[in-house]
Amino acid sequence: MKITKTKVFFFFLTAIILTNHSFAQKVAGYSFDKYPAKEIYKGQKVKVNLKSSNTANSYRTEITNQYNESKIDFAGKYSFIFWGAGTGLTIGAMVDNKTGNVYDLPLTEENSTRGFCGYEISEEDNKLYKKNSNLFITFTWSCEENEITKTNVITKNYSIFIWDEANKKFSLLKNKTEKKTEKIPTE
Repeated sequence: MKITKTKVFFFFLTAIILTNHSFAQKVAGYSFDKYPAKEIYKGQKVKVNLKSSNTANSYRTEITNQYNESKIDFAGKYSFIFWGAGTGLTIGAMVDNKTGNVYDLPLTEENSTRGFCGYEISEEDNKLYKKNSNLFITFTWSCEENEITKTNVITKNYSIFIWDEANKKFSLLKNKTEKKTEKIPTE
């Protein structure tokens, strides 16, 4: 197959469209690109400030180890740190790569318990965020099996948060519930 300038152009155009589409993707009716980070920090990552919060002091080893291996995940300058808290609950914090300060994530039993219907998900699968956005979405899920119809009714309970950089805190925008029905997988 001969590679032409036109084919290369269309390849890059497709890549750009797909990238923009994934960034603009809506979750529970919210789009990450509607809540952009002001800028992306490009400076040196500073050492984590373990005195900046009670969470930083209490989980110093977990936070330090993950932060040292992390990249910017959120709101242009923060690295997310997650750890399990038992029975499918994930808790966490975020570290400002510019200052090293640690901030609690708004994760609770009501909005960050993971796993349902026999499907395995990791600690991060029910937390949605983008490097270039101040929007943070978490969800829990449950399902009810209907043996007669051989379907599952899956309920997702979303918690949609916005990071307020000026006040250094998360605000809850909305809690939203979505339901869908799917066939039970056969083995």
